[in-house]
Amino acid sequence: MGLAIVSSDYSFSRSKVCGWDSRRKRVSVSGGNMDEIRIPISSDSDVIAARREGRAKAERAGFKGTDLTVVSTVISEMARNIKESDLPGEMVISDCTENGKIGIVVATRTVLARKSEELMIAHRLRPLMDECTIYYKPDETIVTMKKWIDVWAEEPGPARTV
Repeated sequence: MGLAIVSSDYSFSRSKVCGWDSRRKRVSVSGGNMDEIRIPISSDSDVIAARREGRAKAERAGFKGTDLTVVSTVISEMARNIKESDLPGEMVISDCTENGKIGIVVATRTVLARKSEELMIAHRLRPLMDECTIYYKPDETIVTMKKWIDVWAEEPGPARTV
């Protein structure tokens, strides 16, 4: 799937981001338990917290190896982009299931963000994730990225001799 850019009336809601609450905590969403993290981003310590908590969430969801590193990198870069913009912003990290797939959603909301900056970060990180959508509203920009667990990936095992 490619990058979707939408300039419509999109709300940063649970149904769109696979889970969201106004506080950083676990919540239960109808249709299953969605473990989510919501982090306001304004300092380097927030960027570090987002990366740490996001990596732990991805590991609990079942990501391993390179995919775990990729998810952590995307979380860190998206959070750092908010922090460096000096604009109010926040991030939500949630596990998600869709059509039998298990994955993780990383979404950011930045108030009064410049479209060019959000588009640049999305294009740079897009090859690392499976899905990317940018929603523009007059007063905010929402970037949502998803990564699905590759069920066909096989963990390397010990060498076998015949």
